[in-house]
Amino acid sequence: MSTKFGVALPQGTLMELAGIKDPVEAYETMTRVALTAEETGFDSLWLSDALWPEQKPRPEPQAGEVLLSVHAAGVNPVDWRHTQAC
Repeated sequence: MSTKFGVALPQGTLMELAGIKDPVEAYETMTRVALTAEETGFDSLWLSDALWPEQKPRPEPQAGEVLLSVHAAGVNPVDWRHTQAC
């Protein structure tokens, strides 16, 4: 049995392309990494399938406001059906 190696490609979900402002340049960077990994002989190339929210600066509460941190949220199945009916 042989050991196989894969590599995760940068695609921006983990902010690894944050320094590249031009979307064409970011795409070319992802493509260049994929081609290099393939030429190097990696057995598999991976892309993240997770959705990450846009990174925004932390807001500062104004007078009379409170800053809350949400750790979990949910929607009841019945409520979800009501949102789909609209």
